[in-house]
Amino acid sequence: MSHTKQAEQSKKNRWLPQEVFVDNETTEKKATWLELFFDLAYVAVVAQLTYFLVENQTLTDFVKFVFLFLVVFWSWLNPTIFKNIYHKEDAIYTALTQIQMLFVLVMGVHTKDAFNGGAIGFTVGYLGTRVILIYLYLRYYKQHPEKAPKTKNIVTGYTVAACMWLASIFVPNPFTFLIWVLAFILEILTPYTRGKGNKIVMLNMHHLPERMGLFTLLVIGESMIVLALVNNAADLSFTLNGAITGILAFILMVSTWRLYFKYTERHIAGKRLKSLSMFLYMHALFFMGIMMVAAATKVLLSDPAKTAGVEMMHLVGGLVACIVGFDGIKIATNQKIGPQIRHGIVPLIIMVMGVVTWSIKPLTSLIVLTTVFVIYVIIEHRTRYGIQSWRAFCINCVAPRVKSKR
Repeated sequence: MSHTKQAEQSKKNRWLPQEVFVDNETTEKKATWLELFFDLAYVAVVAQLTYFLVENQTLTDFVKFVFLFLVVFWSWLNPTIFKNIYHKEDAIYTALTQIQMLFVLVMGVHTKDAFNGGAIGFTVGYLGTRVILIYLYLRYYKQHPEKAPKTKNIVTGYTVAACMWLASIFVPNPFTFLIWVLAFILEILTPYTRGKGNKIVMLNMHHLPERMGLFTLLVIGESMIVLALVNNAADLSFTLNGAITGILAFILMVSTWRLYFKYTERHIAGKRLKSLSMFLYMHALFFMGIMMVAAATKVLLSDPAKTAGVEMMHLVGGLVACIVGFDGIKIATNQKIGPQIRHGIVPLIIMVMGVVTWSIKPLTSLIVLTTVFVIYVIIEHRTRYGIQSWRAFCINCVAPRVKSKR
């Protein structure tokens, strides 16, 4: 290529990121500050979803919660996977990511009333994130034509789904929500289409587990904030029952953190998955479980003396979802299925305990269920890492580490 043609090509592509494509599967890659900043936009959305579950406790409302959460999680997951493949953060990518954050905030504002007057706002927020994502894919394909799929199935599927989301704005209820469901199903199925001549792109397994772990921290942290927040000072009731409820809720969150991250740091980072789909969607189930537990304990914390209600179903279902989701993550990361099936007795015990303790006070039920869950975490820890590791963990929790002198 002549010097003149090189200059013309350089001028033509001056707005494209100049980078060298690296081996995405084996290169160790870490989350960037921009990605951490991007996650902050979802703090408000996760909080709104948890409050939605606190304030709406019918079966229909629970189905709405599941759908809204999956849409929110999908809106976070897609840019995360794109960044897993796309290695450089130039000025345009940074600006577009920050605009995506704005749309996420719009989506968060209308999450609680998405099915009751806020459908347009929620749709606009979600649609904005999708349009930017589609543009980023097209821009990436232009920069790396050798990596672009021949059929561009991802862009095509997401574009059709985006048009459906846009059309939902102009139709009356309940057809709006029907179009939402159909468009979301199309988005979920699109990555499974391959097209003739397309190659499978391997995700970076240093970056993806780290991002999933960061979102786990976001969900746990926001759940703890939801538990701590009250509408006003008069809502705080410093009673023994309230104190016990708060402590038990904190123990559940700490146990969940310990259960997940101890496994992640040893068995996921840098290793190829048995099933990417199971890995991702079991995380979604795990996250929903955490939020359900937070919503249930939030209700109990506001009135520790109340009789058992729907919040106990959320508590039992949340703990079961956490355990089933965690076992699914282990299966997706090449762990044997047999032990995970045997662990299925724990969710069964939790459900039985929930039924048995239904007629007594919710606080007593919370004590029993928390005990069962903590025992599960201890058994999982001892089985996988040994008793010495668990003793070391307990010692570090109650006393500062003393370095031995040699």
